[in-house]
Amino acid sequence: MASSGPQADAVDYYDNARSTLPDEVVRKKLATRSALTPDSAKLILAMVGLPARGKSVIAHKLTAFLGWSGHRTRIFNAGQLRRRSSTDLEQMADGLAQQEEKQATAEAAAAAEAAAAIEEA
Repeated sequence: MASSGPQADAVDYYDNARSTLPDEVVRKKLATRSALTPDSAKLILAMVGLPARGKSVIAHKLTAFLGWSGHRTRIFNAGQLRRRSSTDLEQMADGLAQQEEKQATAEAAAAAEAAAAIEEA
């Protein structure tokens, strides 16, 4: 008797999900990584792609899963850091503009004072 319904045509994506490499090859690669990396216990995953394509969603889901699995994780959002630094730059630019205005006023006052001193001489 053939089964019917949505389960009949379902694909098991985790079927044969094991590594195709023999265990000794995997151990050798991990030993090489451990020898070359001072702290090979750390791993960096970089999410790159077009805007609004789900990078942050996937990063948060990975963080939740890895946290549930017992791994410490942190998310660094370069876009947020860039926006934060750009507002800092805008504030610095505003401060520089005010300094330039003060300096221009002081220079104009010094020039007027020098002109008055020349006229008196």
